Amino acid sequence: MNNARVIVVICPHRPEALLNQALLGHVGWGYEYPDGTWCIGGVEGVDWQGISNGFWVKHAPNLDIALTYFSQMKYIFDTEYDYYKLLSVSKEVKANWEYADKVVAWIKTQKYNLFGRNCMNSTYDILCAYASSYNDKTLASPHFNWIPNGWFNTIETDEYYFLPSVKEQNFTNLQDLKLTEEIQVPQWRKGKLLATTEEEAQWEEQVFIAPKKI
Repeated sequence: MNNARVIVVICPHRPEALLNQALLGHVGWGYEYPDGTWCIGGVEGVDWQGISNGFWVKHAPNLDIALTYFSQMKYIFDTEYDYYKLLSVSKEVKANWEYADKVVAWIKTQKYNLFGRNCMNSTYDILCAYASSYNDKTLASPHFNWIPNGWFNTIETDEYYFLPSVKEQNFTNLQDLKLTEEIQVPQWRKGKLLATTEEEAQWEEQVFIAPKKI
């Protein structure tokens, strides 16, 4: 699929008052299918909406609906997203949505853990399964970017925007995505352990870089 696209969405001030850090950030994902529809989702944290790991996933008919859904989540589910970056799969790379779907199904089964299985790790794993390179660059690894805000800052693209500000939207066409029964652990996660206590000390506040207003 040529010119396949993905999105990384963020709320820079979530979660609040965690680890005594003011700016950690929270991210979610989206990727495009060959028919122009989108898989979007996130891992919101322990017991969000009664879900043990806060996992959710939707099937959006197009990018506009996908973006608007993220922007309206604070009114529907009391979970906020504010900005997004739009990335294109590199020209010589083939998007692998089947692999991404299997990784999404795997992530649904994973227990939430702040150090190693959080919103950022899940977004990274899904997008890396979808494609190995975006905008002719490889996504930065969360292993070297512990804070979602800092990781989001490393993603280079000219397409960096505020989410739509529409406060009312009909989401009748937005349905839960039926996940594949075949799950797949990303190759780069096999045999990997969660962060150690020593590594946890690397957490520090990151300055969030907002997009320029148009």
